[in-house]
Amino acid sequence: MERTIEATIDLHATPDRATAVLIDDPATVLADGPTAGDRRAHYVRTVLSLDVGSGASLEQEVEVEFDAPRRSVDDDGVVMALRWHATGHERLLPTFSGALSVTPATKGSHLALSGHYRVPLGAAGRFGDGLAGRRIARQTLETFVAEMGGRLDAAVVRRIDATPHHPAPYPVSLLEDALCPEIHFG
Repeated sequence: MERTIEATIDLHATPDRATAVLIDDPATVLADGPTAGDRRAHYVRTVLSLDVGSGASLEQEVEVEFDAPRRSVDDDGVVMALRWHATGHERLLPTFSGALSVTPATKGSHLALSGHYRVPLGAAGRFGDGLAGRRIARQTLETFVAEMGGRLDAAVVRRIDATPHHPAPYPVSLLEDALCPEIHFG
């Protein structure tokens, strides 16, 4: 059984800056500290977490595979296909397949993760999904999108701060006085 799901967040970054980061380095948006090998392989490991209250949380490491980001059909944003599965307990936990997109918003830009997750364990999994699984999936996706949004905004700020600022040179006006006496040495 598959369930459709979507989570969105507004970013502070302008659409052109947010899309530039996602196109140039999607792994940085998906996970903390991806390696150069991860970037080349279009693969990262990251942790999905769920706050269960009273300071406790559940965490699961997932392997995320992603395609190269591409401009959206209407060319006002960027979209990147991705999918993930749990590392360890793969048969017991849902898998996800969908797309991450950045589009212009009224202020800044909009980050959305949409797709579907496959509920494992047949009838027992469908029952569990009906009891609490759907709520857990929504909360986990919301947390993950918020983390990605924070990483994306931070990457934009790092890029801006790392860009050397070269102020425009001051115009120089040079005047030479032809009546100035010559000076000779020697």
